[in-house]
Amino acid sequence: MLKQVFFYLFILIPCMISQMSQVYSQTITPIKVIAFDFGGVIAKSDKSEVNQFLAKELGITEEEADELQNNLKSYSRNGGMEQEFWDQYTHSKGITLPANWNELFDQVRFKSIKEIPGSIQIVKELHKLGYQTALLSNVRMNQARLKRQLGFYDLFHPVLLSFEIGARKPESQSYQILLDQLQVFPQQLLFIDNKDSNVAAAKSMGMDGIVFINAKQLTEELKKRGINLPVKNFNSLSTDSAVTK
Repeated sequence: MLKQVFFYLFILIPCMISQMSQVYSQTITPIKVIAFDFGGVIAKSDKSEVNQFLAKELGITEEEADELQNNLKSYSRNGGMEQEFWDQYTHSKGITLPANWNELFDQVRFKSIKEIPGSIQIVKELHKLGYQTALLSNVRMNQARLKRQLGFYDLFHPVLLSFEIGARKPESQSYQILLDQLQVFPQQLLFIDNKDSNVAAAKSMGMDGIVFINAKQLTEELKKRGINLPVKNFNSLSTDSAVTK
């Protein structure tokens, strides 16, 4: 009888306590890293400005310019180089682009990238609170080049771009690469994206997630998770939702 009592005291109970502590630690694991999407969360591109430029320079309608942008996007996503795309387009149309076409096109695309009000301020406030901010973005090479030149990526570490890591959201591989880079548990990561499907995929892997609408809404969602930003700085922000172009 005494042997059974000692068995429970020194063998089973410590094991039970250990298991309970593991479960408890998982439930209260603090968020260490906040990962952001870029397009529609940090900034957005105004396609209409680019369409107007293309329509004027190429002598086409804005509807045709929009289709041209979509074709360029598909071409780049499938591994094609942008210069090759324009070479093929001009050859098929029998036209010649200006010698400084790439520079002109870059200039209008630079101007078309608009910061979403309050988002960068939120990232900086999170830094002040000691949070690491990462970036996980579906993006083409030339898009990334422009955003990097504008300094947007300097706010994040690591910066994981789909064309570099070989995976796109909402593929589980992209989130696993993020976790591996950060070396954190899923419960320690909060993921923010403006697309429901991308947030749902992150949650399926054990992360917490927020579907971004606007900066004020994001501060409220962060507050629910015990991350208190100086809300007074965001009271004047528009509550309009961010739209990715």
